[in-house]
Amino acid sequence: MLSDEQRQAYFKTIKEMKTNNDYLVVATLHKQAWDDGAAHNGPCFLPWHREFLKVFELAMREASYKILQTADVCLPYWDSTLDARLPTPKDSYFFTADFIGSTNDIGQVIDGPFSPWETLMNTEYIERDVGSHGACYQEERFTWQMQQTDITNIIAYSQPPNRDKCPYKAQAGYPEYAHGGVHTFVGEYMSDPGTSANDPCFFNHHSFIDLLFEEWRKARQDYNRRPLDYPADNPDCETEVNYKNQNMSQFPYIKNIDGCRNEYTDNMYEYAPRPNCSTYKPDCGSKYLFCDLSHGDPPHCAAKARPGGNCTGFFKGEKVCYNSECVNNVCVGQPVKY
Repeated sequence: MLSDEQRQAYFKTIKEMKTNNDYLVVATLHKQAWDDGAAHNGPCFLPWHREFLKVFELAMREASYKILQTADVCLPYWDSTLDARLPTPKDSYFFTADFIGSTNDIGQVIDGPFSPWETLMNTEYIERDVGSHGACYQEERFTWQMQQTDITNIIAYSQPPNRDKCPYKAQAGYPEYAHGGVHTFVGEYMSDPGTSANDPCFFNHHSFIDLLFEEWRKARQDYNRRPLDYPADNPDCETEVNYKNQNMSQFPYIKNIDGCRNEYTDNMYEYAPRPNCSTYKPDCGSKYLFCDLSHGDPPHCAAKARPGGNCTGFFKGEKVCYNSECVNNVCVGQPVKY
């Protein structure tokens, strides 16, 4: 979990990437892959985005070394299951100036580290519509995924060209499906694959999806099988860009199956454990989180709500509000825009 100092170093690094144009170059790769009909709607979804995150983080390391004289700045993941535990997830403190910024009445991100922020659409501000549609990631989806032993339920045929002939029936818990609800939850640019990478929280969200992928690999695949297992090519179930040995869109130096290699997490990065707590240790390790003791057993960590946010439904003394107190089901304190 990032300290405040580490988070500020991350923000400075992303802004340097924006200044030197590396951010737009990488974001354009995602748009071009979408325009090619690739990177989504099939088995290449998880492997492609793993390579994409690698490219982004390598650019981050170059930028951080230039401005901070260190390449140790990391790409943090956004575990939106933490926000999902609030009665109104858009009230999470994550959507404030201290993190990814708040929006005005017309959806422009007007504060925080990414404002103003010129986009590929030549707009001066990132646009969001937080909480109007979609949903944060649901813990139940991850639980379902971890129970799967068939790789086609993870690296999935998510959009068969011939659904009637494809023998694999779609499951609501497919990682690609589950991840899409979060894009829609953030809204506007994030809700469209052609524009989503314009919003820096795209990379935090997809890092979490990659974390879940890695957790499944470790739990359900033998180490030596991980780089080899990939759904069989099937024209009824996937388009050709998803085939195992097809070159990755925008990354012609590797094939789709190469996104399953162990070298990513062996040599380049590893994931910090997700925040957790218990009845006996109700501490999530961050002032921005609290241990939800009121809903379910075992307890779960949750994001704190911003001042003015909804704090309904917690009855075991949890400190739900950040820099404010829960009074009549509202976090009362210094107001924060969102």
